[in-house]
Amino acid sequence: MSGEREAGFAALVVHELRSPLAAMIGAARMLRARWPELDDAGRESLLALLADESGRVERLLGELQDASRVAAGGFAYEFAEVDPGRLVEEAVAAARVAAGGVSVLARLDRPPALVRGDAGRLRQALDNLIGNAVKVSPPGAEVEVVAESRDGALRISVRDSGLGVAAADRERIFEAFEQAGNRPGAGLGLHVARAIAEAHGGAVELDSASGGGATFALVLPV
Repeated sequence: MSGEREAGFAALVVHELRSPLAAMIGAARMLRARWPELDDAGRESLLALLADESGRVERLLGELQDASRVAAGGFAYEFAEVDPGRLVEEAVAAARVAAGGVSVLARLDRPPALVRGDAGRLRQALDNLIGNAVKVSPPGAEVEVVAESRDGALRISVRDSGLGVAAADRERIFEAFEQAGNRPGAGLGLHVARAIAEAHGGAVELDSASGGGATFALVLPV
């Protein structure tokens, strides 16, 4: 990594950490200073804020760790038969808990064929794609996850309701520590998802028109 890119990465990490840390510090100071006068609802609100923001920090640190593993040669994988339907249902159920005002929907028209892979890593890749879609979709919008088997491959598509990805950003968006257009975050989730897909002999494909949403598809051989 060049010196210029290292400086840009450091600035990005600082930017991503500053907001949750500021919120955590503010909530902790308020709890300490005003604990006796706060009612139960006020205390619960501040404690919930601490939990949510500390979760953001934990996720960012996890993404950084995963990106460093990919750079060092990838993850360790344990391959076995994986049920894609169950994978999608569990990932969507977990995403709904943290999706705020965004609806996360699953569609399984027919039971998709089993694939051979590492269930934990495939779930991680799918979580990254769904999390990315939720981030860019406005409140009240929908994120749709569709799993289907066709042409000898399993395709799990995640469609968001964001502003799409410009043609000039469609490759850069998968690079580590890169951000494209209106997509927030440290630029690691898509990079890690693609590395996991490629380790399974598959890919992450993007279909998008700037201004019209985007669909990221995890494609795996059956």
